[in-house]
Amino acid sequence: MDDPIAMYLNDIFTVPASLAGLPAISVPAGLSAEGLPLGLHLIGRPFDEETLFRVAGVLEEAAGFDARPALMAGEDPEARDGLAGIWRPEGENPLHALVLENDGQLYLVGDHGHRGVRWEKQDDDTLLLSYLNTRDDDPLNQDPLTITLENPSLTLAGDGPFAGDYRRDASGVGTLEGQVVLPDDADIPDTSVLVLTLRDQGAADATPVVQRLTRLVVEDGKMPFRLYYNGDMIDDTHRYVVDARVILDGAVQFTTTAPHRVLNGASDGPTSLSLHAATAEPPFADTYWKLIQVGDEQTPPPRDQNTQAHLVFHSEGQRVKGSTGCNSLSGGYQNDDGRLTLEALATTKRACSGPDQAQAFTDALERTRRFEIQGQRLMLYGEGEQALAILQAEYLF
Repeated sequence: MDDPIAMYLNDIFTVPASLAGLPAISVPAGLSAEGLPLGLHLIGRPFDEETLFRVAGVLEEAAGFDARPALMAGEDPEARDGLAGIWRPEGENPLHALVLENDGQLYLVGDHGHRGVRWEKQDDDTLLLSYLNTRDDDPLNQDPLTITLENPSLTLAGDGPFAGDYRRDASGVGTLEGQVVLPDDADIPDTSVLVLTLRDQGAADATPVVQRLTRLVVEDGKMPFRLYYNGDMIDDTHRYVVDARVILDGAVQFTTTAPHRVLNGASDGPTSLSLHAATAEPPFADTYWKLIQVGDEQTPPPRDQNTQAHLVFHSEGQRVKGSTGCNSLSGGYQNDDGRLTLEALATTKRACSGPDQAQAFTDALERTRRFEIQGQRLMLYGEGEQALAILQAEYLF
């Protein structure tokens, strides 16, 4: 730089503290109207770095600064005038964010009834969203929507659940980045799907926080991934894990050996998930088993994800968690080569409406003495030969 005045002006906030020999620190505090980071510069008393660090920590936590550079947040800086990026809905909308990635992948943050697949800009005025409705018999949906883009605002007009007004905003959207590693001899058909799941092991019913489906594209046995989540859903006191499965024609082909711990004290670096060939039958532990039958009665379809009766037998801590279809349940368990002992089962006491097999399911669990896995089904038995309850392995929530 030829102009020494301009050079020193670049350091105008750091030079005084340096010349005076005072401790100083800059704390991220927010974003400007142009989306640029703003910092708060603090200067302490001589040799009192300890107080300075404490004050800076309190301010940083209070500011809740979680913005990330556009490239790390899934946006291409060269595409900021286009559609790629993270869009937050305006007004009342159960969707937390709509993520349009540069490679055409679609991700829906906060909508547990739909799974994003692809997005495609068909012409200057039309956007085609392809997504799965996990509660439909024919789950693949495609909605053509009319685009009105005036950065940072986007309006999608038409039918379907994603029509509405959006703004370009990545705040409040957290990301987990990493890679899945497959065995050297893995044969991966082009139609395989990678399912990534972030789970809250501290939740009463152990349901997933988010789940992402994406086409599996492997290079040198590896595939990078990015998993988005609603930061407001993360409890600082809970333990979170992420796992991965490769599914082909509804069956699991590869799966992680064990869930990988993330967030809240876990490593902040990229997550590496090693996959191995799945057995023909799902494992008893760490599988989401949804209830399909109690005694001779078929389980009615749930109204939504929150009313899905299910069980998860966690290998860590030998804890069982789940739902009766209305109330959450938890307890301990012992698995002695097929002999199953459920210990200290407890449920919440919420009043329920509509069809509910909660009491029958709870009674069946109290009488359970052993189990068998038959294909994709978990059969719970008492002392007799008739199954008390039948559950099915579920990979898409």
